[in-house]
Amino acid sequence: MIVLFITAQFFFMYKGIQNIPFFLYHMYATPHFKQDSIRVVLIKTNKGYFNTFTISNRQAELLTNNIGYYLTLKNNQFKDPLNTTVEKRFSNRFSTAKFKHLQQSIVNDSAAIARFPVWWQHYFESVNIEPYDSVSIVLSYVRYSPSFLKLQVDSVIFTAYYTP
Repeated sequence: MIVLFITAQFFFMYKGIQNIPFFLYHMYATPHFKQDSIRVVLIKTNKGYFNTFTISNRQAELLTNNIGYYLTLKNNQFKDPLNTTVEKRFSNRFSTAKFKHLQQSIVNDSAAIARFPVWWQHYFESVNIEPYDSVSIVLSYVRYSPSFLKLQVDSVIFTAYYTP
């Protein structure tokens, strides 16, 4: 049983399939090159930048961590790069109808991507107590030399307007 388990784990690692509690080595083995600045996602309100430390870590992560994936989808002309992996792994294993259903369940389509700013706005309103006239998700850069310095230019990803 143990040998079977070890063999299965090696197979999963070879195929690049992550299963818990084992993680793929390349997740931790990629080198980090020296950078003079780092890209950050900020929530800008009409009263200044929103402090995500006023809400729980889980809520802050839901507000900011998925913005990078949204940008990737938006830059790919609303085509999900996950679709390539889904097609590679499942297109020849299921019938066309079942594969289309699986694809629609897993992969984001252009309509789902277009609905993201509305979903984000509703989520922000649910975790935030103070209403704002408008909230913008902005991409900015922070430079460290010798202390942290935010660059003055922000590029707006999308803007949500408060709906009472």
